[in-house]
Amino acid sequence: RKALPLPMQGWIKFVRESLQMTSTQLASRMNISQPTLSRMEAGEVVGTITMNTLRRAAHALNCELYYAFVPRTSLSQSLEEEAHTRAKSILERVNRTMSLENQEPDMSAQRKLLEEITRDLIDSKRVWSSKP
Repeated sequence: RKALPLPMQGWIKFVRESLQMTSTQLASRMNISQPTLSRMEAGEVVGTITMNTLRRAAHALNCELYYAFVPRTSLSQSLEEEAHTRAKSILERVNRTMSLENQEPDMSAQRKLLEEITRDLIDSKRVWSSKP
């Protein structure tokens, strides 16, 4: 999935101009002043516009507003990756303690333990906790 790039001038101005509508005409359709519309369009570009204002503008432009979070990877993959990273951190602390006691971990046992810690973090819903 490729993200739809935000037009440099923002969606409101892009759609308005594509419809050959002036800022005065859109402001009239929204029952606001033209300077207010200009501030609204500028606010969209810098990211300070509200969802409610975007909805009103979309309605006046005969458009639908869609708001969504689109995961970069699957949510389950994100969960697994975070759990694995946390599990590695836990295991590294254990290994440091063991090395202070001159104990070397068995690599096969380490891999198995890493998998177990990862599963435990997920099963106990502690993946995103500040303390593992």
